Formats: sequence, structure tokens, C-alpha cells
Amino acid sequence: MQGIYDAGAMFPVYFAIIALGVGFSSFINSRLVYRFEIRTLVTRVLMILGTLSLTEAALVASGLIEASLAGFIMMMTVSTFCLGLLFGNINALAMEPFGHMAGVASGVVGASTMLIGVLVGGVVGMSFDGTIVPLLLGFGLTSVTSLTLILFGIPKKIEKAPAV
Repeated sequence: MQGIYDAGAMFPVYFAIIALGVGFSSFINSRLVYRFEIRTLVTRVLMILGTLSLTEAALVASGLIEASLAGFIMMMTVSTFCLGLLFGNINALAMEPFGHMAGVASGVVGASTMLIGVLVGGVVGMSFDGTIVPLLLGFGLTSVTSLTLILFGIPKKIEKAPAV
């Protein structure tokens, strides 16, 4: 944001506005998990995030819309809202079959998440071209990849391992 929009002294304000997306998603998530199955919630949020990110990336890259500061803040607020809904729910979904060894599973999921995040974040960061397109593509492609893995890589009914 600082390098593209020269936010200057307003950077903390803009950052705080964007961070409201995560805070609001925590509140909303506490209601949604009672209404929807976690897998359904996660797949729908991934569909929304992927569609919005890839559509905006295509529009910005083609020059059909300009990536204004207000548009960027709005896009990032929606994206952080979606990410806030995803983080806890995807972790819960990943650890669901490992209730009997939740500590080990949590460590493996956390380490794997960090490694994947560093690798993907590095690629997105190295792709920076002075526009928001690489960021949007990063959100979109990781959403589509995650959605594909959840839909085709995880059985709909997970058999829980017996307690030891």
C-alpha cells in the first residue's frame, strides 16, 4: 500500500480499516458455525474469495478498472474478512480426524501452514510489478487450489481415528 499509493502518515489508518475485516469476521463466524457445517462454510468462502480476487485481477490487468486506493482498501477489507472466516475453520477441518492426538496434529498443521505460506508468499512477493495484480492472483489462485483440495482431496465423511 505504501509503495503503490504513497499512503504516508495515513498508512496506519488505512491498515486499521483493512484489519476491521478480520475483526468483524470473528464476530460473524461465531454465528455462522452454528448455522452451517464447517466444510460448507469453508467451500463457500473460498468460492467467494477466489471469484472476487480473480475477477478483480482480470479487470485491473486488462485496464477496465483502475486500482484506486479506496478500491484497494475495500478489496483488502473483504479479503481479510474472508481470510478471517477461513483460518480457524480450515484448521478445525484439518484436525477433525485427529481428535485423539490434537496437540501433534495442531503442530503439524501449524508448521505445514507456515511452510506453505512462506513459499507462496515468497512467489507472490517476487511477482510484485508495481500493481496489485500479483496480490489478487495470489489470493485467487490459492483460494482455487484450497477449494480443489477440499472438494476432491478430503472425503465428505471423515472417519475419526479411534482413541488410543
